[in-house]
Amino acid sequence: DAATGLDIWIATADGSAPGNVTNRKGDATDPSWSPDGKLIAFTNNGRSDGIRQVYTVGAVGKNLTRISFDQEEYMPVFTPDGENLAFVMFVASHEVLYLRNSGDEFKQFSRFDNVELLGRLGYVEHPAYSPDGSWLAYTRTESYQSTRQNIYSVRTASRGGDIARLTDDNASREPAWSPDSRWIVFTSNRDGNLEVYIMSTNGQFQVNLSGAPGIDMQPDWQPLPPPGS
Repeated sequence: DAATGLDIWIATADGSAPGNVTNRKGDATDPSWSPDGKLIAFTNNGRSDGIRQVYTVGAVGKNLTRISFDQEEYMPVFTPDGENLAFVMFVASHEVLYLRNSGDEFKQFSRFDNVELLGRLGYVEHPAYSPDGSWLAYTRTESYQSTRQNIYSVRTASRGGDIARLTDDNASREPAWSPDSRWIVFTSNRDGNLEVYIMSTNGQFQVNLSGAPGIDMQPDWQPLPPPGS
């Protein structure tokens, strides 16, 4: 929208009945559905100073709520059980993973890794929980605004103590888990063109899925249908 910038839209599975659920100043990006389908968390940069903030909005576009206030926060994603909202906070020129709890309407926040002040995950972008909740994949950047990026994973229960590097091309980002938690798709520029790749959850069997001259990026999976559907 020329007046409000990028907005988050929803539609039915066949693309019909589209609707704008944000419709506010600035660009709305990084949408994430809550597991119960009632909320969408997203990033917005509409503050006068351009600082990115995390908001939630009802799936029908009502009850828009800003949950960030003092720090720059972005790239929110709900945990599979819906109890927490993970997000990236920009702290001392680092991108650190934090959590907000749904029990207090996401008011309080805490570090994902409480062992070190800036965490052991490195510079974090694009956090993505496995559907079973046991792992979190993310883009690890060499430094803030660096173009050298790789996909890492961390065992959720370890909170930063069990980390694995899944790619080593320095050109991979935007991981997304398959519904059975067995595969990860991601974007890579390893061959000089943005393509969608797939790999097993331990980083093996990396295969280019798109292989087209155009730009292919930001992959995701269609969720499994509800039982009995």
